[in-house]
Amino acid sequence: MDAVTGRRLGTFGLVAPMTENFCATCNRVRLDSRGRLHGCLASDGTVDLKTPLRRGGPAALVPELARALAAKPDGHTFALDGGGGPAKAMISIGG
Repeated sequence: MDAVTGRRLGTFGLVAPMTENFCATCNRVRLDSRGRLHGCLASDGTVDLKTPLRRGGPAALVPELARALAAKPDGHTFALDGGGGPAKAMISIGG
């Protein structure tokens, strides 16, 4: 409310960072500019793909990709109060 006129000035809302938990069906990974594969944006775990690629070529990626996919967590660790998320900043991943 405007203190002078008493009129309603408008409304605002907050967008929740997560509206739905879709971890059980997530099939996404993200490769960052440093060659690290992120199996979950809500987790700090990564698998280095750049080093094996440089040492052994594309064939060396197969076991690393399998390891990364096997390590995908079953779900995030966000608490209802917003705690428990990753230490990494999403901006550091790119995309």
